Order: sequence, then structure tokens, then C-alpha cells
Amino acid sequence: MSTQVLEKYFSASLRDSAIKNLWFLKLQVNPMAHQTMPADYKILTTANNYLVECKEINNTNKNTAFPFEKLTQLIDLLAFEDKDIGRSSYLCLMFWKGNLKKSEAYMIPIIDWFEFTQTHKFKSINERVCKERFGEYRLEVHKALFVNLNNIFL
Repeated sequence: MSTQVLEKYFSASLRDSAIKNLWFLKLQVNPMAHQTMPADYKILTTANNYLVECKEINNTNKNTAFPFEKLTQLIDLLAFEDKDIGRSSYLCLMFWKGNLKKSEAYMIPIIDWFEFTQTHKFKSINERVCKERFGEYRLEVHKALFVNLNNIFL
């Protein structure tokens, strides 16, 4: 499964959101520009701005842990949040199990993620540890949508 499937569900969830005055843009990488994007999504509401980077692990094979080094946008996400009040960055991390209802997805504030990576003795996170440490950030699924985004993007 490619990241674009997670992004497809995430985009559909944002479009279906009941949040008034929410606007979002899926940031596209231009390979000819030789530069990276700071995140996959820029989200604007009346009061706040957000960056979200989507990453996923395919739990249907042997690679069931997410290596910390795969979040190459960490510095950009931290810098965005540090610039001004009303700016937040998130890592949307999914452990894919063949379909959305069986999978676990988490919307982790980037500050919490950074603190975890600095104190965790390993260099990756598996689903069990993610559930224990970031369970409060689990995204709920209903009809192929993440339904509790309204609690995050105010």
C-alpha cells in the first residue's frame, strides 16, 4: 500500500468534515524543483493553521515498525509550530492491516512525537508501543472516514 491511500482517506475525511471555515491543500512535490515539501497537508481554519505529514506502515508484511528517520520533515514541522501562536503540526501515523476498519491510525502532535523520539531507547515504533504511548490520539473510523478530526482542527 502506498502513502497515497492514507492520504486519500485523510482528504476525504477533511472534505466531509463538519468544521466550518476549514480549508485544506494537499501539498504536491515537484520532482523537477529538487526540493521537498514541509508536510503533506496545509490546513487552515478561522483561528489556526496546521501542517500534517502522513506516514504508514504495512502491517501485512514483516516491517511492522515505523523508523523515526522516515519522518524527514520533522525539522520543518517543528519550525512551523514554533513560529507563531495558532500553528500546530501533526504526524498522522497509520498501521495498515489490509483495510481501514482493521487499521490503527493516530494523529500525533509533533511536539509529543519529538519528545518521544528523544527519550525512546529504540529507533522505531511498533503498533503496540504506539497504542500505549499515543492511544489518546487514535483516529476513529466510520464509513471509510476518520470521524474525530473535528476534535483536532478547531
